[in-house]
Amino acid sequence: MTERQLPIILALGTTQTLAWASSYYLPAILADPIARDLGISSNWFFAAFSGALVISGLLGPRVGRQIDIVGGRQVLSISNVTLAIGLALLGSAHSLFVLVAAWLMLGMGMGLGLYDAAFGALGRIYGDNARSAITGITLLAGFASTVGWPLSAWGLETIGWRNTCLDSSRRRSRPNSNVSTLLTTPCLRSFSRSRTICGTLTRAENFRGRIAKPLSSGS
Repeated sequence: MTERQLPIILALGTTQTLAWASSYYLPAILADPIARDLGISSNWFFAAFSGALVISGLLGPRVGRQIDIVGGRQVLSISNVTLAIGLALLGSAHSLFVLVAAWLMLGMGMGLGLYDAAFGALGRIYGDNARSAITGITLLAGFASTVGWPLSAWGLETIGWRNTCLDSSRRRSRPNSNVSTLLTTPCLRSFSRSRTICGTLTRAENFRGRIAKPLSSGS
């Protein structure tokens, strides 16, 4: 890890932590209250969540190829907007239909902005030297549940699940929550080159599999 890599590792690691906390780890705390208020079984909630994971997985390879062509700035910018829309829909949901639509949008946001996209962007910027940056971001984002679950529980108790989702949406839509400009600064642009990132995407899927185990065992 070099001094030039450190700013983008800290920035992307922080946004990855918040992105995982406000999407993948959200159901662990909010699933039952949301299902109860909507008058549906929690099974329907997790069915919608599972659909989001399927969409995210299907988008991963396509997103990686797109990043390899145009870079990560546009893709990661779109992911922030998509996650914000999904969280806004979730916070406004009063029916199963809107709940499903919200998770479909969140699934697209996860596919565009979680590990697959971040690692792909790093692979394009740093090439063979991306391994240390990927490791650093993975270590930071490993705290997503540690940060996200207490914050979600606190939001649920103080402002309710709707305002918790809407507040997360507003935070994701703010310009300062988008670190994509770091991907095009002069000190990093010199590293940018076109190369395949299949190996990077494979590592991302392995990391996702490891993270999925605690949630699946808990549910």
